[in-house]
Amino acid sequence: MRGLLLLLLLLTLPALAQAAPPAPPFENCEDAPYLAETPDGVVGGVNVEYDGSVAVFSDGACFASRGIQLWAREIRFDQTTGEVRLEAFTAQTRAYRFRARTGVVRERLFRARGIGLTTCKCGEDLRLVAEEAHFDTESGLLVLADSELAVYGLELAHFEQLRLPIDQPVTQAIPGLPSTGGTGSGGGTVLNVPLRFGYSFSEGLTLGFEDLPLPPRAGETASSTLTLLVSNLSNPETRTLTLGSSVTDARGSVRFRAVIRNGWFDLDARLESGPFFLTGDTNRDEAVTAGARYSLFELGWRDTFALEGARLSPFVRLAEEQTASDDDPQAHSPGDAYVGGLTVGAELRYPFELKEGPAALRLEPWALGAAYTHDSPYVAAGFRLEGGYSQDFSWRIAYEYSLQNRPSAYRYERREPTSRFAGELGYADLTAHASFDFLDRELGASLRYAPKLPDGVLTAEFRYRNDLDAPPGDAFAQQRELVVDFNPNPIACTFSFAAAPTLGFDFLRGGMSRAGLELRYADCCFVWKVGYQHVFLSQTGEAATGRFTFGLELR
Repeated sequence: MRGLLLLLLLLTLPALAQAAPPAPPFENCEDAPYLAETPDGVVGGVNVEYDGSVAVFSDGACFASRGIQLWAREIRFDQTTGEVRLEAFTAQTRAYRFRARTGVVRERLFRARGIGLTTCKCGEDLRLVAEEAHFDTESGLLVLADSELAVYGLELAHFEQLRLPIDQPVTQAIPGLPSTGGTGSGGGTVLNVPLRFGYSFSEGLTLGFEDLPLPPRAGETASSTLTLLVSNLSNPETRTLTLGSSVTDARGSVRFRAVIRNGWFDLDARLESGPFFLTGDTNRDEAVTAGARYSLFELGWRDTFALEGARLSPFVRLAEEQTASDDDPQAHSPGDAYVGGLTVGAELRYPFELKEGPAALRLEPWALGAAYTHDSPYVAAGFRLEGGYSQDFSWRIAYEYSLQNRPSAYRYERREPTSRFAGELGYADLTAHASFDFLDRELGASLRYAPKLPDGVLTAEFRYRNDLDAPPGDAFAQQRELVVDFNPNPIACTFSFAAAPTLGFDFLRGGMSRAGLELRYADCCFVWKVGYQHVFLSQTGEAATGRFTFGLELR
């Protein structure tokens, strides 16, 4: 019955507006003056009348099961058949609101008409409505008939039949709402907003949409996206137009992306169907950096099989790759290296795990081999060892090691030599992290203090990095930076604002390294975020410039 009522929390407001039932005079259904036990829960209300074997509850009529309850204008309980019928009922939890015109509960099966769900705290700017639905509490599968998704009154998609497992996150349960899969700084589910808007003082405006979900036609199960993006409009050398599209369903996917920049036309396309794949990638947009450009054509097959705890992944691949081997920045220059032919290989992984209370240990050795039609075989092997403990305090260590007999003929199967250690220790609000790359001889560390204040979390983090092989005095190979930021509590009130500032100081170069501010605004359904951050003293992988950011979360 728990699944039954989770259903009631996983739909949207109905398209047909209805007046909500009056507020009940009691908070819990079990406190109603009149109660009746049913095979699926408890029925109660202020008044009860009998129509033969049918008990009719009204004035605060409610239905409860395992701590979750519904409120209705009227509930009819047939004491002979055990069937419960509800009229104009609603349910609300911390995350969802549900409403339906009618509903029937009998023998662990729930059927409803005129139903819907919203995550909004008020109003119905985001809703998924369905004329009819049924839910099996044993399988956890909800089937909506003739449903539609609407945002701000605009219908984004229509479905003749929509099948949804109720344990999915809301952004997976409601089609058309792509998510990053995490919880945002505002406390809600982070949406992957396809709109791209940014401005850099050195490169100029970036505007467009990337991986915009397209509404499927009636009866279709495939999901499609579209990309149209212009960037770096103030710089003629890096001004770029990007066009792309993708289609994905249960059987496979196809995607392509074209980049046009200062005379270049670069194409990346990939087709996947089960274990088979086909790829074409010119990758000329990286040709301005000698040694970085790389083009590819491949046709292949790869699958994974479970063997007594091990995972075996054989593959067959016919490919041609081009890599830069000279200092000429032009693509396809005479000095470039081409390699092509057939590869047959396999990768074997055998993970071991041991858990004892709060302690855990995991070891995953692996080996890979590949044979070529034009070159000697390639072999690589390695392992990853992880250990951890989490109770009053926590610690985690990891060591990764790999080697190869020589560089592989192709990048696909290449496993670069690795010897890297990382460790982390946490207690209360304090976290320390350290890492060392034995091959690159780079040491990294950080110390993070993040106390919970009444209005949010204040974080101070000192970041240290040292490349031991870098020339003395090379500030870009080292880092001594303190970053302080404040993340306010999730916005509880509708139509309210919050601010999240960030400041950084570089002790090595003696100056402000970064400064930024993010403003958040909560309406009934969403938390809108807009921010600006300027990097004054760049660290590794950063550019000393300013940029605007935009984000969106479900409340």
